Amino acid sequence: MRKHQFNGEFARRVEPEFKTFMDKAEKIRWSPKHIAFDKIDYSKLTMADLFAVFVTLHIENYSDVYTKLLLKHYEDLPVMHGFLKNWEREEENHARTLEQYLIAVGMPLDELRANYAKVDKDDFPFPSENQTGLNVFVFFQELLTREMYTKMLKSCREPVLVDILKRVVRDEERHYRFYKYTLGLRFELDKKDTLAQFRKIVRIFGMPQTMFRQKAMTDKLMEYFPYAVDEIMGIAKPIMKLLEAGPSKLLERFQNLQNVWINRRAFSYLLQSPYFWGHVGITLKTRAGLKAVSKKDAEYVQSVIDRLYGLLQKRLGEVAVHDRLAAVGAGAGDGLVAHGAKAVREGLHDGARRVHA
Repeated sequence: MRKHQFNGEFARRVEPEFKTFMDKAEKIRWSPKHIAFDKIDYSKLTMADLFAVFVTLHIENYSDVYTKLLLKHYEDLPVMHGFLKNWEREEENHARTLEQYLIAVGMPLDELRANYAKVDKDDFPFPSENQTGLNVFVFFQELLTREMYTKMLKSCREPVLVDILKRVVRDEERHYRFYKYTLGLRFELDKKDTLAQFRKIVRIFGMPQTMFRQKAMTDKLMEYFPYAVDEIMGIAKPIMKLLEAGPSKLLERFQNLQNVWINRRAFSYLLQSPYFWGHVGITLKTRAGLKAVSKKDAEYVQSVIDRLYGLLQKRLGEVAVHDRLAAVGAGAGDGLVAHGAKAVREGLHDGARRVHA
């Protein structure tokens, strides 16, 4: 394990930021009990929403693996231990909330647990034993996780899921900002080693590769939530900002060249990133209608989609029957209830058309 001689100074400077983080964490602490699962509006729920919940739930279930490995490598930094334990608590809360959402839609817990078993949690080696390298890794991880949930939130219209996603995005933003802060400190305390670790991690970074049918799931998720290339570059901006170098006096009269000079290192790292090019590749393949996954994996993904679609159709049918009974029992004098039930039924039919499409 590579520890650092500046850890004492690092801990001293991180402590106030950690205290601020934890004070905020306690003020906004939430759990599944704060979510009105009985208020899910199935007429506004799409297959894209449901599939994204299913996939991100399995990613969140990885938090215990990350925490175990990180705690091991930060054993001489109690302040990081405190952050990581809270981080796992919040990520676990995300997993249990997404799990409860799928249960509310109709998927039994035993069935979900059978899917969890497809993930081999013992086969995920971290890419570095260097504390700075690990800081780079989790900085990337939280940045991309935040962007994934933000993308979901922008397209979601189901109010209960919107509530959940807003809470999750807020948590992921706080995690990302803390890791960004600690990484910034490492640049100040040992710029040479931090740049070396950045270069190493960016060349090998990827989300957990042992997640069941990871590539097939990612491709399908991208079909539901396609990224434009400029959106991908937007995700890269915080990384480029962190890595930017100082201006050149020789280029001070040529602003465009100056910008290239300032961002030369970031551009270089970006071009070396297989994760970045993989993301671009998936985006282009998705837009072109191309497939690049095995038949077996494609069949598994389709089985998940069929299962989720069946659950949603069942819920739509149950709600429609309930509303018809409510309208019939309202009586001639209660026109408002009957009118409301008609509007709901129309919404349900529209929702069914959207999820099927």
